[in-house]
Amino acid sequence: MGLQELNEQVNRADFDGSGQFRTQYDPKGDSGSEGGAAAAGVPFGAAAWNEMQRPVRDGFRRSMRKFVSRHPVGVSVGIVAFLVAVAVLNFVYFRSALFSEDRVKTEITGPTDVASAESVTYTIHWSNDNILSVRDFQVAVSVPQEFRPDALPGMTVSGNTLTFPIGEAKGGATGDLRFSGKFYGSRGLLTYFQTSARFTPAGLSGAYETSARFGTTIVSSPISIEMVSPREASSGNQADYVVSYRNEGDIAIQNLTVKLTYPDGFGFDQAVPKPSEGNASWRIGALAPGSGGEVRVSGILRGDENQAKTVIAEIGSVQGDGTFLAYDRKEQQTRIVASPLSITQTVNGRQEYAATPGERLNYKIDYANRGNIGLRDVIITMEVNANLLDVTQLSFGTGGGSYDVQRGVITWRASDIPGLSRLEPHQGGSVVFSVPVRKDIDSGKGLVVRSVAKIDSPDVPFSSGSSKVVASDAIDVRIGAGAAIEASVYYADAVLPGSGPIPPRVGQETSYALHLRVTNLLNDLSGVRVTATIPNGVRYAGVKSPDSETVTYNERTGQLVWDIGTMIGGGKSVRELILRMSLVPGPNLVNMQPAILQDAVLEGTDSFTKKSVSIRTGFRTTKTVEGAGSQSGEDTVAP
Repeated sequence: MGLQELNEQVNRADFDGSGQFRTQYDPKGDSGSEGGAAAAGVPFGAAAWNEMQRPVRDGFRRSMRKFVSRHPVGVSVGIVAFLVAVAVLNFVYFRSALFSEDRVKTEITGPTDVASAESVTYTIHWSNDNILSVRDFQVAVSVPQEFRPDALPGMTVSGNTLTFPIGEAKGGATGDLRFSGKFYGSRGLLTYFQTSARFTPAGLSGAYETSARFGTTIVSSPISIEMVSPREASSGNQADYVVSYRNEGDIAIQNLTVKLTYPDGFGFDQAVPKPSEGNASWRIGALAPGSGGEVRVSGILRGDENQAKTVIAEIGSVQGDGTFLAYDRKEQQTRIVASPLSITQTVNGRQEYAATPGERLNYKIDYANRGNIGLRDVIITMEVNANLLDVTQLSFGTGGGSYDVQRGVITWRASDIPGLSRLEPHQGGSVVFSVPVRKDIDSGKGLVVRSVAKIDSPDVPFSSGSSKVVASDAIDVRIGAGAAIEASVYYADAVLPGSGPIPPRVGQETSYALHLRVTNLLNDLSGVRVTATIPNGVRYAGVKSPDSETVTYNERTGQLVWDIGTMIGGGKSVRELILRMSLVPGPNLVNMQPAILQDAVLEGTDSFTKKSVSIRTGFRTTKTVEGAGSQSGEDTVAP
């Protein structure tokens, strides 16, 4: 086949020999047909565009007919899916035109700042901006826990939620709801109301909900607190704080607590009433409308000159998570001012000291004039709470002094120390005295001997306030370690009766009851334990009373430990342990009185003084056996 013939066949045309092609689109290939005649003699490329594309369209149609004939099911499914998608799009479009949950709205309006115990009213505006109605329509309001709502008809209250049933709301409908009540909360607290609308569109399935929020700040509290403190004080002066509180509301407020935050350098002395916890918290409980109370605190305030010391008073309640919610709060400042006179004291050479009953306290007071002018008629005083001291044994040093029994004040004047008649600049001195702690203190917790030393002169000016700047210094001596241990041995014991020969015999076992008795009179003791050393020839028989006590025994070392733990103080707290001890004397003990207990040591920590306690009791022998076995001849070992 030649090249021209191939070209004619590819292009489906006849070559007429004149250099032109005749298009062949007649399916029959007949050039004499109507189609062929119409196209005859048309130059190549001169035919109309649609005329030239007809073979392509015919080919596409043939392909489509062939695809449909081969995949009739797939084509049907595709057509159905397309129709469904069109229907869904139309439904969504028309549904959104009829209803949208965003067009059901609630809005709450009312005061943004309120006072506690003040009646306030809030308005909830609702609207249904849809074409469709909504049914089962209700509006709920979640109110703050500090808000107490008034009872209103048509409104239900469950916990902190108020509910208003509306029922049906037609398209385009609006309305207002109102509720009222009072706030009882902390001043400055920001609270929130949360509204929600629940409904079901008419003619549609499913429930919907929309919400909104509104904030209100409590600008005052029904519980008020006030505080009075000194405007100025010299370092070491006594500072008195008076805190008063009151319920100005119309309902009782429960679970109230007053808290103080002391400034750095403040040493707590005493308070009326006594604190409930530590030295800065008072549980008040319920406070009725119109009622109030007062707390008075005193202590020593120290600081640098011109330093401002801030004390904070709060009243509120402790929340479930342990945080403190303050209803009211006040701050006061005391400025530290300088005095030309200075005074300091020590007890047994220390500024902080813990003593035991019967111990002698040696006080030393140092004083000086730090100013630039001489000061006349200087007087030194020492106020001391003598109820814990044996003042019958009070003694003064060479500087003299006098004690006023009624006032509990020791005084030094120029008649005692001539240099006090005029104390020159940068001059000073010291005075001393001593007094023992009473031996007969048999109960109490947190006992303190407070001494306040002061120095004054008529030449010392008054401060900017009404009080005079007087130099002072205070020391608290804490009383502790009112604990004791006793050890005794019995043969005829009511709880663990002894057995074996009396007098004890060589090689034979005789058992005794060893009593260890611990007494705590004063502060709580922690980590209490008794360590007893058992001598050779004696062993712990493994029997004790009460059996619940924790006892460990090392037979190799002869050490027995009684772990007591914590002993509550404030009275005659007693713990006693009875142990069965077995004695088997050897020949070397014939005619001797062998030891049953070598010693016992009581150890622990005083929770108030923070000092370690260590008290020892001596050894016990067969000679010290109580009752039977203590007669002459019964306490020595027989062959």
